[in-house]
Amino acid sequence: MFKLFTSLLIIISFAFSLNTKNQTNEPHFTKIIQGNHSNILKNSNIVINNDNELSNLLNKINAVNTNPYNKPNIDFNKQQVIGLFMGSQNIEGYKIKILNVTYNKTETIVSYFYMDPSATTKTKNEMIVSQPFILATIKKTNNPIKFIMAKC
Repeated sequence: MFKLFTSLLIIISFAFSLNTKNQTNEPHFTKIIQGNHSNILKNSNIVINNDNELSNLLNKINAVNTNPYNKPNIDFNKQQVIGLFMGSQNIEGYKIKILNVTYNKTETIVSYFYMDPSATTKTKNEMIVSQPFILATIKKTNNPIKFIMAKC
């Protein structure tokens, strides 16, 4: 319990430390899909800039899901989609959590962390291979998008 409390304090401190000058007051991000089977076997982060890229990604994700995800309606003139993929894990229960998205004049920073199974469930986890992922919309930007993983 102490370890969990300490980890949460570190995460909150990290999120506040990312505040920079020139930050906008617009919504930071909106989660659109989160799941355990992405069909993406390696740890990666991506930016999706158009409907065709989103369709291709969802086709790959839905190829390994018995309940396919519906394609959300995204206005790519105003938004982009970010995808964070944890890669292949040997047990179920991992999750990806986006902490914050910060926009400034030179870059957009996405801060996130991985929640391990001990933090996401109180029961014994099955030895089931999973590929945790999250997709979220962010405000469209021409600046580079930098992904920073918080250390817990």
